[in-house]
Amino acid sequence: VLQETGRPLSFEFGVDSFASCSWHIASSSQYETLREMISLRRHWACRVPMSKLRTFWLPFYFPLWGAIEEDHIHVAVQYQFVFHVEEGHVIGASAYPIRSKFQFARPNTVLNMHGVVRFFDGPSFTALDHLDDLHAGLTEHPSSKRSEMLKISYPSASSCLPFHWALF
Repeated sequence: VLQETGRPLSFEFGVDSFASCSWHIASSSQYETLREMISLRRHWACRVPMSKLRTFWLPFYFPLWGAIEEDHIHVAVQYQFVFHVEEGHVIGASAYPIRSKFQFARPNTVLNMHGVVRFFDGPSFTALDHLDDLHAGLTEHPSSKRSEMLKISYPSASSCLPFHWALF
């Protein structure tokens, strides 16, 4: 849950963007969980709905990279969020840290994580130019409704990354 909004991290389907979130490490147990994730003894596993119908899900892992010191940790805070989309369905999802800056953390500190969100056409690394690519075959797509189309959210209690789905 994001400190800024009190809601899970989410992305607008098909929209390249920049994500920024703060994670308050409120307790020693949360801090120990982070240490376990950095040392690969534990992982942050989520699932992403393949479509707005939420009948099939893709695994989504959020790896933490850092260094563990005796009384604190250093965590990489820059990430890439990559999604492959085909005919309105997510067919692949990944997040990975970028070697950039590491942030000091211990209990009662806040990690400020951020990164680029990119959507690609099918299994390729060809960028989706705009939402119209997702609406191929529709006879009518008024641009005035585009923002309205992105407001539908389908969060799941077991999913840490709900999407805002466009209507197809």
